[in-house]
Amino acid sequence: MPAGRRQGNKMMFRSWSTIAVLALALSAAALPACAAGKVEYAVRTDTRGDAVIYPPAARLNGEEGGVDVVFLVGADGAVTDPAVWLSSGYPRLDAAALDAVRARQYRPATMDGKPATQWKTAVFEFRIEGATAAEAPARAAVENCILFDADAAAQVAGCGEVLALPSLTPRGRLGALQKRAIVYQRLGRFGDALADHSAILAIAPTDTASLAGRARDHAVLGEYAAAADDLTQVLNLKPDDQNALYRRAEVFQELRRLDDASSDLDRLALLAPANPLVPFMHSQVRDEQNRYDDALREATEAIRLGPDVPAYLRLRAWLYRRHRDFASAFADIERAIALKAGDSYNFDMRCLTYAAQGDLKAAIADCDKAITLAPERTENRDARAIVYFLMGKYALVIADEDAVLAHAPYAQTRYLRGLAKLKLGDKAQGRADLAAALQIDMRAADDLAEFGIKP
Repeated sequence: MPAGRRQGNKMMFRSWSTIAVLALALSAAALPACAAGKVEYAVRTDTRGDAVIYPPAARLNGEEGGVDVVFLVGADGAVTDPAVWLSSGYPRLDAAALDAVRARQYRPATMDGKPATQWKTAVFEFRIEGATAAEAPARAAVENCILFDADAAAQVAGCGEVLALPSLTPRGRLGALQKRAIVYQRLGRFGDALADHSAILAIAPTDTASLAGRARDHAVLGEYAAAADDLTQVLNLKPDDQNALYRRAEVFQELRRLDDASSDLDRLALLAPANPLVPFMHSQVRDEQNRYDDALREATEAIRLGPDVPAYLRLRAWLYRRHRDFASAFADIERAIALKAGDSYNFDMRCLTYAAQGDLKAAIADCDKAITLAPERTENRDARAIVYFLMGKYALVIADEDAVLAHAPYAQTRYLRGLAKLKLGDKAQGRADLAAALQIDMRAADDLAEFGIKP
């Protein structure tokens, strides 16, 4: 979730790193870093070996050297997008290596039994002595940089080694930067990812994938205006890019440009009328526009289109709860739990619903269960801190919010900690926390008001 505004319990509904990309992605999966599930790698099916030819003119001119080619094996097994990353220094040799790779045939990779794409590398050595042209062992640095099953530290190191090689081509430099930026994002190093995406765009300013990647970096760092600018560039180049429209709507919502967010979602609804994420997001925008009936209608439409997704039920439950319709809220939460009993967000939502209703004993039990199910999720501790505050256990509020703030500078979290410090008589530190929270987001206290928590 982007640093800064928490959006209250919307933290349980959406984030830049979860469902938006998954639901709007292409049907053929790519093998991701640290892929989960059963994975089978792409395997060559042509047994005759590489038909690599040493160009006669190159041999006569004394041209020799190694060529590193990186390529994608598509979900149909075809080789696509081959590129020379490390050059021999001779265009004829580089071209011969590309021709050899294009002639290959593969059985595609699979992930959980479904066809997937996979990046691979091949190295060819051209030597005058013996007039040989043959495949050679892959460089470890290149393999670590491109392969999804390398650990993150090895990928970062591998890409760094590749970027330092003197034979690196411009295409290879772009590729290594792109791979490293993805790993940096996975590691939560969004500042480093931002630097790599900016380096890519200095070379290729119309690279939409890097513009979208940098937009994500900006958003996670709380730089929403910059994120909106990058996504607008993507849409200028690709007007029907659904992911860009969805993400820009999110950013516009953060910027309180609610009419612009709604406009993007209306456009997206025309492009993807059966995608439940569109009404799901639109419901949140309508709520911020204080259009409760429209928000409820959009949430109900998301549930109709995606009846098996707990997040859609939680969203409607949240709307019901804020309008004190606890019976309807609990009904939706129970449906969500029935769909996914191990999802901590379901118990987090029920915890806060009990809290809003005044049943603090039931609330704390559900918050504790949510933390047991997912102790790494800061949202669960935030919810429990609200209940502790209502119970008058201010030292426990501070302990939970300290744990959250060790990971991210959320405004609402800091605000609640400040209130707890004031309750314990620490006026200086309490006021400092309140001021810091309001500097991040002037609406830091808004979502706490639902529970009767005020300065």
